[in-house]
Amino acid sequence: MSRRAAFSAQNPTDTVAMIPVARNKQTRNWEKSNRAHTYYIPRRLEDKAIIIRDEIMGIADGLNQSAIVATATDVAAAFIERALFKVEKGVIVLDARPDPAYKKTSLVCVEVEGEAIPQNITPKEKGDTQKKLFLAYRWPKEFDQKIKDLSKLHNILSGEIVILLLSKALNAYKNGDIGLISQPSTVRQTVTGAWK
Repeated sequence: MSRRAAFSAQNPTDTVAMIPVARNKQTRNWEKSNRAHTYYIPRRLEDKAIIIRDEIMGIADGLNQSAIVATATDVAAAFIERALFKVEKGVIVLDARPDPAYKKTSLVCVEVEGEAIPQNITPKEKGDTQKKLFLAYRWPKEFDQKIKDLSKLHNILSGEIVILLLSKALNAYKNGDIGLISQPSTVRQTVTGAWK
């Protein structure tokens, strides 16, 4: 019996075809249906927002160490729910005063009468740009709508409302006026698959 060559062309095998390929591609349906609500934080409040974000994450980590599974979004949602409730009851009063230094202006292009004066334009350097800060939480749409309504009512950014309400709730938590307890949540489990 003759031996056949290992790499002969009689019975070629495609090694790429032998590698199993994942058939079910993740669709990220949960992320699509549970979008995070994002809030722009003005420059003057960025430091305060970072402190608030870090404190909320610290509280969530502390709860996780005490056998309560909680995310930063869970903690923020509990705080914002309580703060919005206090706003509705009139306990927290939002006193918005527009800051003239941060007032938005609009520009209008006009024709120059008389002798035209050429303008020197200096291009903006790439290293000068700072990233904008946004806070994002996956809390219910009702909270987001209430925040937007308060923002329109007081004519300030929704990010400022979020920072104000979260800071009020964090201060109440630090003072011991409010606490966090775990409540069981309903979890739906589904099984999918196919027999082979």
